[in-house]
Parts: sequence; C-alpha cells; structure tokens
Amino acid sequence: MGLRRLTLAMMAAACFAGLSPGSLQAQEEFTIPELEGLFRGAEAAYEAAFERLALLTSQGDRLDQTFATALAAGDEEAMNAAFGEIRLLAPQRRAAQNRVEEKAGEVRDARERLLEALRNYLEDLRLQTLDVLDPDTQAQLETFIRDTGFRIQELRTLDDPQGVLEPLPNLDEEITDSPSDLRNKANMLDFIAGQWEAQLAYNQDQLEDLRREQDLLRWRRDFLADRGRFGDQPPVGPPGVQTVPQPGQAQPPGA
Repeated sequence: MGLRRLTLAMMAAACFAGLSPGSLQAQEEFTIPELEGLFRGAEAAYEAAFERLALLTSQGDRLDQTFATALAAGDEEAMNAAFGEIRLLAPQRRAAQNRVEEKAGEVRDARERLLEALRNYLEDLRLQTLDVLDPDTQAQLETFIRDTGFRIQELRTLDDPQGVLEPLPNLDEEITDSPSDLRNKANMLDFIAGQWEAQLAYNQDQLEDLRREQDLLRWRRDFLADRGRFGDQPPVGPPGVQTVPQPGQAQPPGA
C-alpha cells in the first residue's frame, strides 16, 4: 500500500469530516496531499542537481587526466589548454556542489514536514477510535490508520539525501602561522563548534519526534491486531475500558 493508495484513501476521507486530512491540516500551511507533492518536487530537484554535479565531476576528472598525461609527456601546449579548461570548470563545479547541498536540505525539510503532518493525522485518528463508531466508519478508520502508518514507515526507510563532503582545512597551529592565520583558524574552529551545537540540537528534536512516532506506530500495531481478533467490533473507548458499539449508538466521527 504505497503513496498512491494512501493519497486516494485520504482524499476519499473528505466524505467524513472527522477523518479528512484537509480539515485535520487546517492549522498547517499545507494539507497532506500538498506536502506529498512538495516532497516529490524536492526529490526531483535534488536528483537533477546531483546529476548535474556528477556530469561536471566526470568532465573535471577527464581534464585532470588530460593535464597529467600532458605533464608526463612534457607537452606544454596541451598542459596550458587543459589547465585553462579546468579553471573555467571550477566555478561551475562549486556552484553545482552548493546547489546539491541546498536541494538535499530541501528534501530533508520537506520529508520532515510531511512526517510531522502524518504523525498529527495518526494522532487524530487515534482519538477518533475512542468514539463509538458504526462498522462502516470503523472499517474506513482502519484503512486510514493502516495506510498512514505504512507511509510513515516508507519515508523512514528512504536514504537520506547526501550533500557534498569537503575535507576540513588544516586547523593545527603551525610555527609558520602569522597572527592573521591564527585568527582565521580560531574563527573557523568557532564556526565548526557552532555547527556541531546546531546539529546536536537538531538531533535532540529528531529524537523526540521519533519517540512520539514509535509510540503512535506501536498503538497502530495493537489497534490493527485488535481489529484482526474482533473484526467489525474491536474494543474501543478510553484505555482500560472495553466497549463495543451498540445498535443506535454509532455516529460519524466528529458528530
């Protein structure tokens, strides 16, 4: 049950105000289907940027080899020609590297926004199960819970988009360093420390989101297991209370 089925299921939910992802995301900037589109767009832009960088890198490697061959042969004219092309290509490669970094960040951001919306949706579905529902609504609720969980798991199994790793400059203090060199190295170390602190804060936020997500997925697993055991009349109601919908009591979610 992939993205297509989840999206269709969510769009069908518009018939049930209490289950509609559009209404659930009213306080969000975008609905879940819109966030899915933004995520796919970010992935496509990242892939295009990466392909462009790969092409320029291949061209650069060939030029490096041409230069090395000319150097070994003592062919100064060929060396100068290759070196000129290398110089022209260098800014294009740097721009392509920066674009890959930018687009990789956009993919990560788009995926996290989508995951957050799905977590919120699944949380709302969990609250819906506390109501007494008719069998048809229970069955539809089960579909939404199952598909939303599948989509969260799909997103978590995707590879993280890779940026461009650049080697760190030598920041060791050298006896030949001038005062300006030492200041520059100290500033670079401060910058790197700030980046690490920001990364640690980001990781802490991610850990909290993952804990909430795992709690929701465990609940989903137990809910679907109960559906398998009890069919159209699973236990519903607050934790610790086993209630079964009685004829005449069922009502649409949000009623």
